[in-house]
Amino acid sequence: MTTVDAGGRARRIVEKAPVLTELTFDDATVFPFELWLRGEHLRMDGSAVVVRLAQGTSTTDGCSELTFASTDVRWL
Repeated sequence: MTTVDAGGRARRIVEKAPVLTELTFDDATVFPFELWLRGEHLRMDGSAVVVRLAQGTSTTDGCSELTFASTDVRWL
């Protein structure tokens, strides 16, 4: 899956087992759609939210902390 952070950087995450989300999607999935990821809120950074991905998960470029616009975050 690929997500875009608050800085506009595309972040690719490859899950071998469902850790961040229980949703199933494939090549026939219609994008864009709302995707809920498991993570831990670390801090607010102005109008952005810094989140650490759950269970030591990281993006393909090694990033485990992502910054999202606060308007893109749904609090549970």
